[in-house]
Amino acid sequence: MDGWRDPLQALQAYETWLARQPLSPRTRGEYLRWVHLFCGWLRDGADEQALGADPLADLAARDYAARDFKRFLKSERALGPASVNLALASVDHLYRQLGLGRANVRRESLPVAAPRRSRGPKPTGLRVVDEPSPRDARLPLSRPLALIVAQRALEVRPPRIGLVPAGILRRIGPTVVGRQRIVSPV
Repeated sequence: MDGWRDPLQALQAYETWLARQPLSPRTRGEYLRWVHLFCGWLRDGADEQALGADPLADLAARDYAARDFKRFLKSERALGPASVNLALASVDHLYRQLGLGRANVRRESLPVAAPRRSRGPKPTGLRVVDEPSPRDARLPLSRPLALIVAQRALEVRPPRIGLVPAGILRRIGPTVVGRQRIVSPV
């Protein structure tokens, strides 16, 4: 590593610069964690002959180093795609501080995950009211549609359901015979 910039000096400069950035404490901690690992890997595990030049000063060597670091994370550390992407974002942040810009490395594809199950009570998403509230009358037409269920007290027919914009009443059948209830989104 003759003529190369010492990764530990770059790490110290990055720590100072990172403290002045408008980031949350958790983001700072994660970036610092991954940059610390990257600088340690550069110092101990990087293949000098494969990189050719100083990865903290040369653009081509930067890209090779980032690709090799990604391979190291996936094969030797057995990290998942989200962790690898976070590590690469942290390395990009280091290179931004060094004035070299983002490394040209393809990010990992993230698997499509199903939505997480709610831990609280299962929301029904609907509320039943006999009369519209003043809030319902002010809802814009772009809101989800409300269901109007016509219940007829004197007839034995099943209720009819009509779709209308939330907050707007529509008669369904004769109003003299039965009463209407509005079922609208919560």
